[in-house]
Parts: sequence; structure tokens; C-alpha cells
Amino acid sequence: GAGPRHLLINRDREYIYVLNELQSSITAYRFQNMLYPVQTISTLPPDFVGVNTAAEILFHPHGEKYLYASNR
Repeated sequence: GAGPRHLLINRDREYIYVLNELQSSITAYRFQNMLYPVQTISTLPPDFVGVNTAAEILFHPHGEKYLYASNR
């Protein structure tokens, strides 16, 4: 029901980040022959009211220290 839309895999292939379109959230998974959910966070501020869907996910161009997601 979360509506996975896009995913990113970090360089060492230890983590996978999934952008959930319908829930406007990102779920981080640890990958060790299977996916283990680590954390799910919202892409919206706590006081958001309205209709929203998540659109895109990407790492910062200079490395994987920052992860960005967009909403529409």
C-alpha cells in the first residue's frame, strides 16, 4: 500500500532506499541476501495538510552523505 516508486542502492550495496509514492515516505533497507527494513521516514513536515505524492529520490552529486526526495 506504500506505492514504491523509485529506489537507490548505495555504493557498497549495503543499503537500499525506496521512495514510497503513495505514503510520501522513504524506507531504508539493509541488504544481506534479503532486505531488512531499518527505518521509514516521511518526506512531509509533521504539520502538512493536503494531498501529496512523492516523486523522485537521489543522492547528492558529490557523494552519498545526503539523500534528497521530491514531492508533488
